[in-house]
Amino acid sequence: MLADMRVILILFLLIPFPVLAGDEAIAQRIIDADTIEIGGTVHRLWGIDAPERGQTCDRDGQQYDCGAYSKLALTAFIGGDPVRCDARNQDRYGRSVSQCYVGNTDLGSWLVANGFAVEYPRYSRGYYASEQDLAETGQRGIWAGDFTLPWVWRRERNQ
Repeated sequence: MLADMRVILILFLLIPFPVLAGDEAIAQRIIDADTIEIGGTVHRLWGIDAPERGQTCDRDGQQYDCGAYSKLALTAFIGGDPVRCDARNQDRYGRSVSQCYVGNTDLGSWLVANGFAVEYPRYSRGYYASEQDLAETGQRGIWAGDFTLPWVWRRERNQ
């Protein structure tokens, strides 16, 4: 019996898993903390905005690239787990604006609650307000220091 279980375990470990698993797929590329690519489709996470690559934040007088930090956090959280995205609409860049999940965890909710992104009230209309309150009062992620809201940072860079 034990030998049979060992054979099954060895076969389980040797059989490659397909990238697609039902309606889920492995994220092929984490572009930044609010944009991922799955199966050739770029998904912009609905209702949130994360710091941009190269955007600096300040914590305890030290500046750091909070865009890279947020991307790294999302990459670590997803790991090799399948991601399921439910498209809501499409943005002006042709990306699918989606709510995406690892298991039952909404990636937008996780990012905002841990301070790696902020709620984008223009689109979310308060959907992630409680998560943002938790992050802000708990001084999690970017809320542990000073930062510029991502949409403000982009607007200032484009002027």
